Amino acid sequence: MELVQILECKQTMSQEIIPIFYDIEPLDLKDHRNSFEKSFLEHKRNGVDSEAIKKWKLALKEIGRLKGFETAKIHNGHHSKLIDELIPIVQQKLKKGRLTVTKYLVGVDHHVREIMRKLGVVHRDGKVIEICGSDVRILGIYGIGGVGKSTLAKFVYNQLYDRFQCYSYCKEIRELCQHDRILSLQNQLISDLRKGSVRFRCSDDATIVLAEQFRHKWVLILLDDVEDVDQLDVFVGELSWFGLGSRIIVTSRKRDILLKFKEAETYEIEPMEEDKALQLFSKRAFGRDSPSKGFESLSNDIILATGRLPLALEVTGSLLFGKLEGTWNDMLEKLKVAPHKKVEAVLKISYDALEENAKQIFLDIACFLIGKDERIAFYMWEDCKLYPSSGIEALLVMSLVKIGENNELSMHNLLRTLGRGIVLNEDPLPRNRSRLWVHNDALSTLWKKERTWSFLICPGARWQMNGKKAKKLKVLELTGCSQLCKTPRFPADSKLERLTLEQCSHLSFIDKSIGNLKTLKSLNIKSTQIALLPEEMGSLDNLEELLIDETSIRHLHFLRGSMQQLKTLSASSCKRLAEVSESIGCLRSLSYLALDKTIIPGLPNSVKLLEGLEELSLRDCRRITALPNSIGMLRSLRKMDLSNTRIQILPESIKNLDRLQVLRMKNTHISNFPKNITNLGKLEVLNFSGCRSLTGKIPCDISGLSSLRVLKLSFTLIFSLSESISDLSHLQTLHLLHCDKLQTLPKLPSSLVSLCWGTNNMSLVQELSYLRDLKVLELVNDPNEEEIELSQTESFGWISALSNLETLKLCLPNVTSLPKDFNALTQLKKLDLSCTDLLDLPPLPSRLSKLILKNCQIQGMDFSNLETLSELELCDCPASEISGLGNLRLLQVLKISRCNVKNLNDLEQASQLRRFSVSECYYLNRLPNLSKCASLEIKEINFCSIEDQPCEKHYHNCCLRHCDCSYQYQCGGLCIL
Repeated sequence: MELVQILECKQTMSQEIIPIFYDIEPLDLKDHRNSFEKSFLEHKRNGVDSEAIKKWKLALKEIGRLKGFETAKIHNGHHSKLIDELIPIVQQKLKKGRLTVTKYLVGVDHHVREIMRKLGVVHRDGKVIEICGSDVRILGIYGIGGVGKSTLAKFVYNQLYDRFQCYSYCKEIRELCQHDRILSLQNQLISDLRKGSVRFRCSDDATIVLAEQFRHKWVLILLDDVEDVDQLDVFVGELSWFGLGSRIIVTSRKRDILLKFKEAETYEIEPMEEDKALQLFSKRAFGRDSPSKGFESLSNDIILATGRLPLALEVTGSLLFGKLEGTWNDMLEKLKVAPHKKVEAVLKISYDALEENAKQIFLDIACFLIGKDERIAFYMWEDCKLYPSSGIEALLVMSLVKIGENNELSMHNLLRTLGRGIVLNEDPLPRNRSRLWVHNDALSTLWKKERTWSFLICPGARWQMNGKKAKKLKVLELTGCSQLCKTPRFPADSKLERLTLEQCSHLSFIDKSIGNLKTLKSLNIKSTQIALLPEEMGSLDNLEELLIDETSIRHLHFLRGSMQQLKTLSASSCKRLAEVSESIGCLRSLSYLALDKTIIPGLPNSVKLLEGLEELSLRDCRRITALPNSIGMLRSLRKMDLSNTRIQILPESIKNLDRLQVLRMKNTHISNFPKNITNLGKLEVLNFSGCRSLTGKIPCDISGLSSLRVLKLSFTLIFSLSESISDLSHLQTLHLLHCDKLQTLPKLPSSLVSLCWGTNNMSLVQELSYLRDLKVLELVNDPNEEEIELSQTESFGWISALSNLETLKLCLPNVTSLPKDFNALTQLKKLDLSCTDLLDLPPLPSRLSKLILKNCQIQGMDFSNLETLSELELCDCPASEISGLGNLRLLQVLKISRCNVKNLNDLEQASQLRRFSVSECYYLNRLPNLSKCASLEIKEINFCSIEDQPCEKHYHNCCLRHCDCSYQYQCGGLCIL
């Protein structure tokens, strides 16, 4: 009987069975009813062996227990629909449709989690649990070439495809479209979704089929390397082309590729974190997770030279596999000049796709504008007719450049190297190149050529203004001109737009002619001795930015109707500023106001007139005790920082700030959690840390804070959290350190990424294994000795379930052991244990970079598997032996104090050591030979019993205090007899 053989295959070969009960019920098989009962009776009459009949009955019974498909109950017996339902299940079992992904996957977990979240997928422990939402969703994954977009997208696709009715992966779309192969890609997509080969002769016909035939299909589509919207349109003209619940993933170098879809989500991939980059490189270069002995420093240098770009790491690592040190040094020098040709080709695709004006801007940034203010560079580009608005936008869209919070320009190291390489290849002679950034090259060329400049930068120099030559001057930066005592006279026809006088330490006077600067947009007089702003500044009708931080100004007063375009007013650290007059209400365009570290007693009531104010900072204004009730009229306010003020209560009108996203009140005198903020639905960050008067309960219902991401209540006296905190589905950070009255926690939201809780009166820590997204966990209990119940021990078996943990700190009494599978926390980088009753250590996660052990009872320590450890601190541990120090070849910091350690054998192998400190280790009788540690900067040995050793074993910056050795203490120098 075939069923017996099928079951034998299942048992011996682990094969799977999918039963299809064709017009029969499973119970008929399991209970041998109806036609099966008759058949067995007939077999018995015909003399069939009773053992054979017994096997058949057991087989039928086993099959009847399996979950399968009953044809009569599915789609009213429509076999074709049953087949449609069966195909993806069979394909899932066979893994048919799975894409090939490199085996060298490193550091993708956090990317996958975020992408799955954006796709509405419940994803846990590397498995898809559920796909939520019946809407069609489209996600764009973007980033520079070689950053790993395609690899990550394929990895996500592999985890999802078997959950959909139809699926398709279209690769290399940009390249194929360049060769007029759009139709072949459309044919592939339709064939995949139809599960049968098709061949259209016209792209328009294929587009019509895509638009009309899959509206009721639940599909997954991956479109890889899409260059522009026209390419996207032939595959996904509208989301309505596909059935509800469908998911579409698009990878591109451009962040705006999905701009036409209002519902679209985007996700940017950045270069790898340093430790992940080292791991990926090591896999390629050494066939293991960390560098081989002697190659640690070179590996780190190459990681830096490649800019942590995955493609560059893999290419370079593969080329260096099995090579001698000399080849490594040659490769490092080459990388400093230009990326490997394979990597360069990938990066240059983005550069080649730019318009000519954007290319020139890209080269300017790469050669000499990284870290510079892009607003200043705009003037140069405008004067050169490079149309910077569109050029910069193109670079941002392609992820070729970034602009920081302070408008500073930046780009990836490899892109900078690429840009400079393009300029270097223009001509062998520097003077014939378009750009010069090497000082000597530039200086020699400038002596021989004359230029007409559109902007002037004169840091730290004496300066005089020449009216004739300065007529077209738009940017004047005189930062650090120490000889400048007053501003020059500005001509009436000046076109100046930006004037920077920051850190002109002797500047105390602004000439009245500043009123002539009708086109001035930005005035920066930070860190000068100016005490008075002349009335003529009221004529600066176009001024948008006024920076007067760290000046001697005593009061702020503005003429009625003046400075109507002013958007930014920064007067932080004006330590003599005691008054802001009611006239500030005249600045109707103001969006940013910073008065940090001033001595003003409060804000004027007229602040209510600043209807466009988005950010208000009063940090460290220690004379402010209250806000005016009119603060509630600032309906545009998004950020407010009241930290280190003496405010005790927030006005009732605070509830009207319905756009407020950030409220910081660190170290204020507030005594009760303000109920009038509990319905601010857009509030994302709330910080009451250090408010030592804050006591009592958090209000019963804080679920109205539906957007809250960060809640910080450390160093307060609160004694309970609201149960409704579990409703805050966006909460990621919860800090409760030194909350000494908070004994227990309610159920917390599963969205938490960082949880820090510390008290001196903690009850047993409840299980937190449901917080699967946690990356940071700190639990600190520091009770008085008489309060410790020695009979009560903590069990932390659940902690191994927190597979995403990167930082773990446990400072708890009554913890005697950690779970045996503690090394399952493969993402853990930093571990801090201060558990007074901890008796032993289980195997630790091998990727730890920092380990701190304090006040533990551990007798033996073995660190031989911690090859990536860079910092180790041991304090008050009785262990006399430390094994595995010779494997810590990446160790940079070692601190040992009040331990019973007798020797530090094999530490000589830690050639990367920068700091070595031993204190009060009275059993330690000799020091290791650290002569190979070329990077050693600090060496401290305090209160130890070190035997005599050759003087050359002590180095610069060695401090020996009260040691029982023949060498005396000499601070900062060589040890002497």
